[in-house]
Amino acid sequence: MSLTSYVVPVSKTSNPAVQRLLNAGQLRPTEERIPGAGAGTVYALDAALSETVMAANDFQLQVGAELINVEVYRMPEREYSLLVRASPAFTQRRLANLILALLAGQANFDGAGWGVRLVEALQTPLVVGPEPITVGEPWSPEGQFIKADIRLIDRDGLWSVHLPFEMPHSRDLEPGTGMVMAVDAGLRPLMTVAVFGGGTWATGSVAQLTRAQQRQLLVLAAAAGVPAHEVLKALRLLNYAAARQLLEEGFLLPPIEASAVVIYEKLRYEGMSPGVAQASRELAIRDCLTAWLPQLARIHGIEMIQVPPAYTSTDYCRCTTRRNRARSSAATWPACTAQASTKTPPGTFSRGAPHLCTDLRSQPGRGNSPS
Repeated sequence: MSLTSYVVPVSKTSNPAVQRLLNAGQLRPTEERIPGAGAGTVYALDAALSETVMAANDFQLQVGAELINVEVYRMPEREYSLLVRASPAFTQRRLANLILALLAGQANFDGAGWGVRLVEALQTPLVVGPEPITVGEPWSPEGQFIKADIRLIDRDGLWSVHLPFEMPHSRDLEPGTGMVMAVDAGLRPLMTVAVFGGGTWATGSVAQLTRAQQRQLLVLAAAAGVPAHEVLKALRLLNYAAARQLLEEGFLLPPIEASAVVIYEKLRYEGMSPGVAQASRELAIRDCLTAWLPQLARIHGIEMIQVPPAYTSTDYCRCTTRRNRARSSAATWPACTAQASTKTPPGTFSRGAPHLCTDLRSQPGRGNSPS
């Protein structure tokens, strides 16, 4: 078994609730440091309080008598399923059937009709029961949500919660085997994946409401007595769930678990345009690259290589050809890799920097291509 954990921000609206737990002596400061949480004071919950923690719904944790506003769905489906199934009082509306339409692609997406279905779903009563909102059958993995190791982290009044899990370690690769895989983050598609010697594919993208359709949706919801904030929360949940489905099926599981090396971009979200940064968060891309992928790599012994992001969406492998990759045949990428030796010596990189679909054959110990 292997340990995974996710640090999820707590809404500032819950600071008074956290302060009440502090005042009651139910949180104890420690000297611990949580990977990925940054600097701050880590608080352990007393044993009795830890046992009360569960997901009240997709947007709140029950901690003793307090409800803490946390987007608990922001983790991989396996761990999300474990958390929900450890929460017998979990409440939700039946929204899972709405995810499929978001996966059909923008050209096939009837945004207006989908909005009507969403408003109708939000008018139905809440259902109590620990069933995760997923596409198809939810994961039923071995493993558990480890309540005793839950932590709250304070960074100058910005709180977050550390949610730990024990997960099965299923991978069994022979030393020196496994794929070399490279991923390029985007929005349409969410990820493009290249495997040395094994071709390329894309994850697809999540269909989105236009601004006009969003306004129409909020007008429709108001007429039906559904608060706007409930609509917007449901949109966040459904977009994230659809993106998670695409990322896990097309990128994380099972391809990543058959890899020896994964190359990915070193993205700086602070420097992105606000719209792209928000979309990267709402469509799980940021969580995937900064939390999910590194943890999978750690527990499976995968080597991770970060590269500069500039031109990774336009440059072909190892050569200096720059084209609109979205309009080019993905089938040409492996050929470009094989032919690049006529333009650049083996083991070198164009413009002095490694690129996402670089041929790594000349670098020993980096795994083999799939048969």
